[in-house]
Amino acid sequence: KYFYNNVDRLKMNSTAGKGKLFDLSVVYVPINVKNIHWIIAEIHIELKVVSVYDSLGEQHDEHLGLIFKFLQDEYRMTYNSEMNLNEWSIVSYGMEHIPKQTNGYDCGVFICMFLFLLANRYATVLNQDDADLFRMHIA
Repeated sequence: KYFYNNVDRLKMNSTAGKGKLFDLSVVYVPINVKNIHWIIAEIHIELKVVSVYDSLGEQHDEHLGLIFKFLQDEYRMTYNSEMNLNEWSIVSYGMEHIPKQTNGYDCGVFICMFLFLLANRYATVLNQDDADLFRMHIA
Protein backbone atom coordinates (compact mmCIF):
# COMPACT_ATOMS: atom_id res chain seq x y z
CA LYS A 1 0.00 0.00 0.00
CA TYR A 2 1.25 3.47 -0.87
CA PHE A 3 -0.23 6.86 0.06
CA TYR A 4 -3.69 6.18 -1.26
CA ASN A 5 -5.63 2.94 -1.60
CA ASN A 6 -5.71 2.97 -5.40
CA VAL A 7 -2.10 3.94 -6.14
CA ASP A 8 -0.95 0.32 -6.13
CA ARG A 9 -3.34 -0.34 -9.03
CA LEU A 10 -2.07 2.51 -11.21
CA LYS A 11 0.00 1.68 -14.23
CA MET A 12 2.56 4.46 -14.44
CA ASN A 13 3.85 3.22 -17.79
CA SER A 14 1.12 5.25 -19.45
CA THR A 15 1.51 8.43 -17.36
CA ALA A 16 0.02 11.36 -19.28
CA GLY A 17 0.77 9.59 -22.55
CA LYS A 18 4.47 10.32 -22.09
CA GLY A 19 5.69 6.79 -21.62
CA LYS A 20 7.47 5.46 -18.58
CA LEU A 21 7.67 7.28 -15.26
CA PHE A 22 11.46 7.38 -15.52
CA ASP A 23 11.24 9.19 -18.87
CA LEU A 24 9.78 12.21 -17.07
CA SER A 25 12.07 14.84 -15.60
CA VAL A 26 10.00 15.83 -12.54
CA VAL A 27 6.94 14.38 -10.82
CA TYR A 28 4.94 16.20 -8.13
CA VAL A 29 3.05 14.15 -5.56
CA PRO A 30 0.55 15.81 -3.21
CA ILE A 31 0.33 13.78 -0.01
CA ASN A 32 -2.43 13.91 2.58
CA VAL A 33 -1.05 13.41 6.09
CA LYS A 34 -3.53 11.72 8.45
CA ASN A 35 -6.48 13.39 6.70
CA ILE A 36 -5.61 16.74 8.32
CA HIS A 37 -2.63 18.20 6.46
CA TRP A 38 -1.20 18.37 2.94
CA ILE A 39 2.44 18.25 1.90
CA ILE A 40 4.05 17.95 -1.51
CA ALA A 41 6.89 15.76 -2.73
CA GLU A 42 8.94 16.69 -5.77
CA ILE A 43 10.58 13.69 -7.42
CA HIS A 44 13.30 14.98 -9.71
CA ILE A 45 13.94 11.90 -11.85
CA GLU A 46 16.90 13.33 -13.79
CA LEU A 47 18.76 14.53 -10.68
CA LYS A 48 17.66 11.56 -8.56
CA VAL A 49 16.49 13.84 -5.77
CA VAL A 50 13.29 13.67 -3.72
CA SER A 51 12.28 16.92 -2.02
CA VAL A 52 9.48 17.27 0.51
CA TYR A 53 7.78 20.61 1.12
CA ASP A 54 5.76 21.06 4.30
CA SER A 55 4.38 24.44 5.31
CA LEU A 56 4.42 23.29 8.96
CA GLY A 57 8.06 22.17 8.77
CA GLU A 58 7.53 18.61 10.01
CA GLN A 59 9.59 15.51 9.15
CA HIS A 60 8.01 12.87 6.91
CA ASP A 61 10.23 9.81 6.99
CA GLU A 62 7.27 7.44 6.57
CA HIS A 63 6.14 9.23 3.41
CA LEU A 64 9.67 9.33 2.04
CA GLY A 65 9.85 5.57 2.56
CA LEU A 66 6.62 5.13 0.60
CA ILE A 67 7.89 7.34 -2.21
CA PHE A 68 11.05 5.26 -2.52
CA LYS A 69 9.05 2.03 -2.34
CA PHE A 70 6.84 3.32 -5.16
CA LEU A 71 9.87 4.37 -7.24
CA GLN A 72 11.56 1.05 -6.65
CA ASP A 73 8.44 -0.91 -7.60
CA GLU A 74 8.00 1.17 -10.76
CA TYR A 75 11.66 0.74 -11.68
CA ARG A 76 11.45 -3.02 -11.14
CA MET A 77 8.28 -3.23 -13.23
CA THR A 78 9.75 -1.07 -16.01
CA TYR A 79 13.32 -2.37 -16.24
CA ASN A 80 13.07 -5.78 -14.57
CA SER A 81 15.95 -4.87 -12.25
CA GLU A 82 16.51 -3.12 -8.94
CA MET A 83 16.95 0.63 -8.66
CA ASN A 84 20.10 1.72 -6.82
CA LEU A 85 18.73 3.82 -3.95
CA ASN A 86 22.25 4.94 -3.03
CA GLU A 87 22.21 7.14 -6.14
CA TRP A 88 19.25 9.12 -4.77
CA SER A 89 19.25 11.91 -2.22
CA ILE A 90 16.56 13.46 -0.03
CA VAL A 91 15.95 17.12 0.63
CA SER A 92 13.37 17.98 3.26
CA TYR A 93 12.49 21.65 3.36
CA GLY A 94 11.41 22.98 6.73
CA MET A 95 10.16 26.31 7.88
CA GLU A 96 13.41 28.18 7.26
CA HIS A 97 13.47 27.49 3.51
CA ILE A 98 9.86 27.64 2.35
CA PRO A 99 6.74 29.74 2.88
CA LYS A 100 5.34 29.10 6.31
CA GLN A 101 1.77 28.55 7.24
CA THR A 102 0.66 30.41 10.38
CA ASN A 103 -2.84 28.98 10.71
CA GLY A 104 -4.36 25.52 10.77
CA TYR A 105 -6.27 25.54 7.50
CA ASP A 106 -4.19 26.90 4.62
CA CYS A 107 -2.04 23.84 3.84
CA GLY A 108 -3.97 23.17 0.61
CA VAL A 109 -3.37 26.73 -0.56
CA PHE A 110 0.30 26.40 0.34
CA ILE A 111 0.55 23.19 -1.71
CA CYS A 112 -0.84 25.08 -4.70
CA MET A 113 1.63 27.92 -4.06
CA PHE A 114 4.52 25.43 -3.83
CA LEU A 115 3.46 23.80 -7.10
CA PHE A 116 3.19 27.16 -8.82
CA LEU A 117 6.67 28.21 -7.66
CA LEU A 118 8.27 24.83 -8.42
CA ALA A 119 6.66 24.31 -11.82
CA ASN A 120 7.62 27.82 -12.92
CA ARG A 121 11.05 27.63 -11.29
CA TYR A 122 10.46 30.80 -9.32
CA ALA A 123 12.79 31.60 -6.46
CA THR A 124 10.27 33.99 -4.91
CA VAL A 125 9.37 33.30 -1.31
CA LEU A 126 5.71 33.65 -0.48
CA ASN A 127 4.23 33.86 3.00
CA GLN A 128 0.93 33.59 4.85
CA ASP A 129 -0.11 37.05 3.62
CA ASP A 130 0.03 35.75 0.04
CA ALA A 131 -2.33 32.85 0.81
CA ASP A 132 -5.54 34.91 0.53
CA LEU A 133 -4.46 36.41 -2.79
CA PHE A 134 -3.45 32.99 -4.07
CA ARG A 135 -6.78 31.53 -2.91
CA MET A 136 -8.59 34.14 -5.05
CA HIS A 137 -6.50 33.10 -8.09
CA ILE A 138 -7.38 29.46 -7.48
CA ALA A 139 -11.11 30.23 -7.26
